[in-house]
Amino acid sequence: MRQVTGSNHTPSNKKVSIQLRLDGLLFIGDNLPQHNAEDGSIVEVELLTAKSVVVPTECFEPALAERYLQMSGISCAAEEQPVWSDDCEGVTAIMVLRREIAEQLTARYGESLRYTTPLLHNVQCAGAHLYIYNAGNVVYFKLYNGEKVEFCEAISMPSADDVLYFVERLVSEFPSEDFSIHVAGTDTNSLRNL
Repeated sequence: MRQVTGSNHTPSNKKVSIQLRLDGLLFIGDNLPQHNAEDGSIVEVELLTAKSVVVPTECFEPALAERYLQMSGISCAAEEQPVWSDDCEGVTAIMVLRREIAEQLTARYGESLRYTTPLLHNVQCAGAHLYIYNAGNVVYFKLYNGEKVEFCEAISMPSADDVLYFVERLVSEFPSEDFSIHVAGTDTNSLRNL
């Protein structure tokens, strides 16, 4: 295995980061930025939550978003609702967000609002590689075989030992002679030292 550093993720024009923790919701920045919808720009909200799945866009129907989550063992609490991304290379991400926050964002940004997740980050590399994005209390894994995604998952991880165990399991399930790992997000040094 060889280690590769850096991130190839290009941020959008405007981005509001929201982190959903097991103990509640934390906004990064209390004041939502102003936005002029007349200029055609979008506001991209990246949700950092383990309550995320991706489904093939050809199979996605908004009315079934909650069912897709349930099929993955994820349920919305009474105060939560599913939100979803636009199509991204043939997949749509479905995430869980508190209803009141979704309503505030919709009221503020309307048609300019787009949701995304680190599960949709695209890393351009040749050969087999694992992309790990550390978002603090949530770690995202995307395993590629060339340009084809073999596996993607968002997992709540309390310790570096859990991350190491998960990486070891992925490498054993999807073996490759030339395998690279790309690490991005917060506290990447601790992940690189594993």
